[in-house]
Amino acid sequence: MKTALSLMFLIISFCSFAQWEIIYENDSMPYGNHITHVGNTIIGAGGGKSYEPVYDNGNIWISSDMGDTWETIWVDPICWGLSVLNPDTIYGGGMDGWYSVTYDGGSTWTNVSNDLGFATDYIDLHFFNDSVGLLYNSYLQRTVDRGNSWTLLDSIYQHCTPGSELDFYDYSNRHFCQVDDSLLFLATTHGILRTTDLGLTWNQIFYDTTREFRAVNMRDSVNGFAVADSGYVYRTTDGWQSGVFVAQLYEQLHDIAFIQDSIVLIAGGGKNWNPGNNDTSGYVFYSPDNGNTWICDRINDKRISSLTAIGDTVFAIGGGVKIFRCRNIQSIVNSIKANASFSYSIFPNPFSDYITVTLPLDEFSRIDIFDIQGRLYRQMRISGINKIDLSELVAGQYFIRIENSRHIYSCPLIKM
Repeated sequence: MKTALSLMFLIISFCSFAQWEIIYENDSMPYGNHITHVGNTIIGAGGGKSYEPVYDNGNIWISSDMGDTWETIWVDPICWGLSVLNPDTIYGGGMDGWYSVTYDGGSTWTNVSNDLGFATDYIDLHFFNDSVGLLYNSYLQRTVDRGNSWTLLDSIYQHCTPGSELDFYDYSNRHFCQVDDSLLFLATTHGILRTTDLGLTWNQIFYDTTREFRAVNMRDSVNGFAVADSGYVYRTTDGWQSGVFVAQLYEQLHDIAFIQDSIVLIAGGGKNWNPGNNDTSGYVFYSPDNGNTWICDRINDKRISSLTAIGDTVFAIGGGVKIFRCRNIQSIVNSIKANASFSYSIFPNPFSDYITVTLPLDEFSRIDIFDIQGRLYRQMRISGINKIDLSELVAGQYFIRIENSRHIYSCPLIKM
């Protein structure tokens, strides 16, 4: 006997539901680019303009008390990349091929420049230890001597999608994700690369030539998420030997964080060529079930660029510069789900030929239906109660995305 499952979809407003508080603000700088932590020490980075070669000041801020107080430890031209080995050893990626490093918690800094001739304005970087590191700025370079000399890893291109390059597409995303002492993943133009020997050799293990990958993060060596352009979200359970499309969210997504075993958070908003653009908003998307369904939360009037989590507390940085803190995310996400005042419904799910979608009557919603590769199958604008013929779909898993001026929601749709 077949049973039908009715899915009640929460209506999530573009007002902020979670209890995000602003714990640091510096409106003299337009861009908050990165935030990370080591233990309970939180480090944020930001600075000036990204769409024209202007040397506005950049800062690195540090907090040792979970964000209650902040100290500025670096004032220099723009900081894009950020790599932190410990509270004393911090690397900040700057402009025109240079970066700065401190070995004493920010009391003194040394500017380092590579002279390979491949430098562009924006630098992302990652250090495995105080000797071995990587610079990424459309080219990938490696040092084994604290940055005194650099080697261009031109052999990496044989592992890339034919015709593609390692474009440094967006300067405030999580391109690097280190899992253990030697395993690191890198999000590049058309996929995810992996190294297991401190960046000496690489393999492209997952790619999609139709997407430009912006960020990757892993729970462990096999389970993780990546985001690509146009709001595409992918999940892996085998260390990116394969990846599954799970959602299409807001236009631009920038970073990924995890809480406990099932909650995934993604930062979004803004425009690639100008991360501080005033005409956009900053969002955090929550998934309470490891990527199957998503809830949208607007927390800033400019993009949210980066997230980091310590226990059940999440920190976010965005344009402005503003640093946000949200305590007890698990309880808040549960409360959002329980207290939503309206619901969508899709019935049946799983389905055979037709689904009936019930939506609010006060405005039209856009409905998108994708296959598991992220290809758009059907798009429509509807309101009220609608019977939709999907009989021509082959059996399998799809995704439905519902969006109007107040809501974004995404979840699986099963054809029997």
